[in-house]
Amino acid sequence: MNYRRHWPYRLRIAASTIGAVSLFILGIPFLTVAQVITPLNSDFQVNAYTTGNQTLPRLIQEADEFIVVWDGLGSGGQGTFGQRYTANGIPVGTEFLASATPSSCPSDPPSVCCDAGDTIVRLSSASDGSGSGVFAQRFDNLGNPNGSAFLVNSYTTGSQGRTDVACQPDGGFVVVWESHQDGGTGISYLGNSDLGIYAQRFSQHDVRMGGEFRVNTYTEYAQVHPVVASSSRDGSFVVVWLSEGMDAYWTHPNVVIRTFDARGVPKGINNVAPNMDQA
Repeated sequence: MNYRRHWPYRLRIAASTIGAVSLFILGIPFLTVAQVITPLNSDFQVNAYTTGNQTLPRLIQEADEFIVVWDGLGSGGQGTFGQRYTANGIPVGTEFLASATPSSCPSDPPSVCCDAGDTIVRLSSASDGSGSGVFAQRFDNLGNPNGSAFLVNSYTTGSQGRTDVACQPDGGFVVVWESHQDGGTGISYLGNSDLGIYAQRFSQHDVRMGGEFRVNTYTEYAQVHPVVASSSRDGSFVVVWLSEGMDAYWTHPNVVIRTFDARGVPKGINNVAPNMDQA
């Protein structure tokens, strides 16, 4: 099977409360340390507004609550929406509007993380003066905006998008995204060859911690679709993305993993997972 068309839509990563990380590819646990497979109750509907379509859901769990965000139609029109729940699946507050602009494509769904009662939602890419940029918005535990939306990326030439966000235990968070600034010149099957993976850390007050930095070390071909998870113990984080051109089968993507400490200092070089086309 050729996974080029399918992988970008199905790459997900999750960090447990004990610091374990699970990577899922095509819905299959690929690098899994621990799983919880016993249902706690029956399934239930998340969206309260049912007219039209509600799609692209993302979920994040904290100690005693979880939050779901999705794109679709709401009472005020199209947008990105969210709902907070207790650990038992009881709604906390009501469905809230996170952004009046839904995500731009199925491979760039809304992202969310939680910290100290606040919810941080990565909003749909909007103009930052030169193409699209990455924005974020903090909400309180009832879904009310806490401050204003703010620009994540510092480099604004061209477009930045396809992002993910992870909260850190000190109240800060880290955002990762694609950016057209790597300068690659190879023929790309995943996207433009100049696409690279970049990250930015923020404090609990939404202040940039240092500058944005490049995650990938290999730059010749496209590096795309990043996801990030942070350890609840020490704030270290891991970024996973798709890369082409790193082995003899360059027309098929590799899954690449890189870990960082809580300050954003890399722990070694890229780790390449086995190419599933040859597994």
